Amino acid sequence: MLDSLINFLKEIWERCLPWVVVPEWKTGIRVRFGHINKDLAPGFHWLWPFIDTTEMEPATSQIVAMDSQTLMTMDQKTVVLTCVVRYRVTNLRSYYQHIWEAGDAVKDIVAGASADCVSRVPLAELKLDALKREVLKEARKQLPECGVLIERVSFRDFGTFKTFRFITGQQRGTDIGG
Repeated sequence: MLDSLINFLKEIWERCLPWVVVPEWKTGIRVRFGHINKDLAPGFHWLWPFIDTTEMEPATSQIVAMDSQTLMTMDQKTVVLTCVVRYRVTNLRSYYQHIWEAGDAVKDIVAGASADCVSRVPLAELKLDALKREVLKEARKQLPECGVLIERVSFRDFGTFKTFRFITGQQRGTDIGG
């Protein structure tokens, strides 16, 4: 209860301030009446209280570790791949107009690019260095208008294995229970 009151008062105080300071490691935008009004570089900026709001994001590189993906190569072999991606927000205005959460968007785009790149090559011809470059190239194609740059893709885990598929509810072509 008291925490909620303190947070509410803190938010009111911050909205009353006629200035904002953008730290050196961040980039910001000023929003006025619901529209992006100005890009804010690191430093001191004047604001109109209750009219202007600010949004800030790190201008430094960020790293996301992806979950393992089970993928199929061109010759139907199964591989497991775990990627680590380094990215940064390069244009905050474009970022806020096109993406909700950069980390999630980067993960999804790299996962799709990884699946596409692995599926185009037979297992015998799959080379990790070439695959990294191809995944990076494919992922970068999808993000230029979003204000996000994927700087690097690396593989934390890579392996091949045999998979077995069990079909439940069926025996030799007949349905059980019906």
